[in-house]
Amino acid sequence: MRRRIFPDLQRKVFVGGLVIMLAWSIVAALIALPPSWQIPSIFAALLMIIKMVSPIEDMEESIQSIRTSVEAPVTRYGGAEDFYRDLVRSVRHAASYIDLTHIRDNPPDDFKGPAPTEYFTYLLDWLAISNSRTIRRVICIRNAEMRAWAVQLHETTQKRSNLHIRVIECGSEIPIINIAIIDGNKVYMTFTGDIPERTPGASIDDPATSHYFTEYYAALWRASEPLESYLQRH
Repeated sequence: MRRRIFPDLQRKVFVGGLVIMLAWSIVAALIALPPSWQIPSIFAALLMIIKMVSPIEDMEESIQSIRTSVEAPVTRYGGAEDFYRDLVRSVRHAASYIDLTHIRDNPPDDFKGPAPTEYFTYLLDWLAISNSRTIRRVICIRNAEMRAWAVQLHETTQKRSNLHIRVIECGSEIPIINIAIIDGNKVYMTFTGDIPERTPGASIDDPATSHYFTEYYAALWRASEPLESYLQRH
């Protein structure tokens, strides 16, 4: 009886929490708070959604998992230069795989500055070090510029069998948080901004927390379409 009551109570608490997160997002939009202020609420909502759709076997274990995630080391970046400088540093130390999203209307060439340029260029160099390394990337194609970049990516995949690209349908009205997962241990998040150089971001250096984002990415990957078949249809 006790084991049945606790999950029901927890689900009600999570639903209430999601309502609060929704109210906060509306308030933040009305008073034009910087996107970086909304990162904690978005992350908390993501954790609650994952817990609601996943089997809850033990209340104490679930609470401990959330507590660990909330206390995970978080670094915030005010703009793209700082964000990509730290991201490329992590990529250089990556050993096995990198999972990325690029759900934007701006291809990499639109990102100006030394750090973003180094990051987008170095990804293929990192991949070429060993065939055991892999990169998965989910993109969204909503304009001619992004389609032209997608064609270039497809040509690259013909030379790099360890580079995998998929496309997901995404409306322009939906606010997007792009992520990079490094070896399943560290996660970088950045908002889709109108001006790429001013895009704020954050990173979480914690394997337990990264697991949630790995599950999210796996679902995103399953919902997307291989780049080759997308280009054949469009």
